[in-house]
Amino acid sequence: MRYFFRRHIPQADRVLLVESGSRATLEKARQRMEPIFPGARYELCTCYPGEPAPGGFTRVFRTTEAPGLAGKLRMLMAMRRSRAPVAAVMFSNEQILFRWKLLLLFLLPSKLLIVNENADFFWLDRSNFSMIRQFLSVRAGVNGPEFLRTICRLAVFPLAMLFLACSALGAYLRRWFRLLFWAVSRRFGL
Repeated sequence: MRYFFRRHIPQADRVLLVESGSRATLEKARQRMEPIFPGARYELCTCYPGEPAPGGFTRVFRTTEAPGLAGKLRMLMAMRRSRAPVAAVMFSNEQILFRWKLLLLFLLPSKLLIVNENADFFWLDRSNFSMIRQFLSVRAGVNGPEFLRTICRLAVFPLAMLFLACSALGAYLRRWFRLLFWAVSRRFGL
């Protein structure tokens, strides 16, 4: 998450595209990115076979070709070492490569470009904080007036669990005291 606190947009001679959604969305997003990054070479991280149109990727990282945890870590480190100045990560409503996306967000030393399911994109930096907040609230399904209700539910949940745990503990303690009293009264004939 390099450049999160800066508005600086680096010179992009290379762009890493993380295809974690539908291929048509990535193709559309790439067409929209080409005028912004003229002459840039594109690298691709994908789980799909083949390449999206128009192709011409300088390097393709296939997550399906990384066997086991060690292979996946080597691939993540290779993407990190490639040091692409810009990484465009798709965050559509699909859960494809979700863990990869999260790891790449934290591991890549790149300025991050978030692409949604409409092939629209925005920079992941503090200047877009309100857009990021709105994007996350829509993804979490808590936008508008539902947001306040959800926050209240999250605040009340630990208190409700504490109340239920104390009630259950009280019921068990009363039961054990009655059993203890019964056993003592029976033993001593009270």
